[in-house]
Amino acid sequence: MKKLLASLFIFFAIQVSHSQMTDLFTLANGSITFFNPIFEEDKSLYGYFAVYDLGKVNESENRYEYVILDTRLAKVANGEFLTPEYNRVASKFYSLEKIKDKLLLSKLYHSYTKTYVFFTSHTEIDLKTNTPSETFYVEEGKFIEGFRNADELNKKQKKYKNLDLLYGLDANYLSFQVSKERRTIGDVNAVNVFGADKNEKWNSLFLTGDRSDKYKTFSIRYAENNTLIIQEKNRKEITLHVYNSETGEKQYSYLIENNDSDYNYNYQLKRIGDELIITGKISAYSSFGYKDENANGLFKIKLATDGTENFKKYFLWEEAAAYLEINKRGKLEKGYRLLAQDYFIFNDGRITFLAEKFKEGYNILIGVIPKATDFVLFQFDDDFALKNVETIEKDKSKFSISDYLFSQPINDGNDVVFFYRDYQKDEITKDKDWVLGIVKLVDQKFEYEQIPMSSDNFYIEPYIAKEGFILLREYNKEAKHNKIRLERVNF
Repeated sequence: MKKLLASLFIFFAIQVSHSQMTDLFTLANGSITFFNPIFEEDKSLYGYFAVYDLGKVNESENRYEYVILDTRLAKVANGEFLTPEYNRVASKFYSLEKIKDKLLLSKLYHSYTKTYVFFTSHTEIDLKTNTPSETFYVEEGKFIEGFRNADELNKKQKKYKNLDLLYGLDANYLSFQVSKERRTIGDVNAVNVFGADKNEKWNSLFLTGDRSDKYKTFSIRYAENNTLIIQEKNRKEITLHVYNSETGEKQYSYLIENNDSDYNYNYQLKRIGDELIITGKISAYSSFGYKDENANGLFKIKLATDGTENFKKYFLWEEAAAYLEINKRGKLEKGYRLLAQDYFIFNDGRITFLAEKFKEGYNILIGVIPKATDFVLFQFDDDFALKNVETIEKDKSKFSISDYLFSQPINDGNDVVFFYRDYQKDEITKDKDWVLGIVKLVDQKFEYEQIPMSSDNFYIEPYIAKEGFILLREYNKEAKHNKIRLERVNF
């Protein structure tokens, strides 16, 4: 029977006096330009990182101050660093990763119109010595210290066909080149893995072969747990190439679909122990690939370390008819469909599929209007048998594809908590008040909590926090109000 969680709603007022609060304006000089959680390799929370813009030193350099906070919001370190500035080129910080005892802070440089991406640069902070590095960048698989030559920079970068990106991969660096010229910006042209000493460990050679097929693309689909998975796609096939990211040894290739397949696949990956789990949605096979509007259901595949298919099973929408109103084409009441938001893959092999009811309306003056309403969760056991369907009711959101925010594994990956925003209409004033929804799935049972978030004085943005808490950032640029606080999640 379809179960609604409305009876479990718990409303409470936020008591600021009981929170751990930090005023970001008092931590450093300058204007805050970047704020981000710091995650360990296992995705647990290390702390938080803030960057403050101190202004230009000269025509070619800008000074910043960084502040590092622990999970309790206590300031543990700060320092200053310089980044290059280039004429007629804008920039912004876009990524922060922890690689062993260092933080890798990345910056994107682009045209002011944001229609053309130029390049990236990076700064590292040694957490043991609290020492920032000189700016460096990666180009064609090489680490280069210092600034780029500003002379003819725009002309040179427009001729350079690749954007070099750098991320952490376990205790290593993962560098890959994304083509600027091909139609799909996610097309990867080269992959290099470097050790902590920045010396190359291995690189992908098969990517540098014949690229005359304009429909052939490569993308990185998974990069963790000593595993790097690259998807190769053309008009006829989709193949996964699985590598040991430490050694570069190719473990196997797995053909996920071709012309003889019954379905196209849209999927996520996770390695659990010695098995690779592939799960997601399916649509009836078409040479044009997966189409969400034609989705027939879900699937689960388990692969052994040599690529052997240990398990494969499909779940069609009509099999959920006992739990909710849905037809074989995935249509719900009033024309809604299930838009995938997340796949929670637990250590014991269970999978919970989180979807949101979604459809598109049309207004002759505005055009297409997206509409999102309730969440629906499908709970499967390790054998991919449906055990339960839960519906989380929320108010309809117009002009928004989704209200989903983020999720966090808890209890060593055996359970999960996820967060979303809900704009609820006041029955008296008819105003929309924004409420933070928190859903906790523990021992295959749901608990639910809501936190009122609306304020006339500042905007409130939620961030992931240490287990059992959520971090709330409230800010108002005009009032110079920018504070963060931890709130306990009560169940």
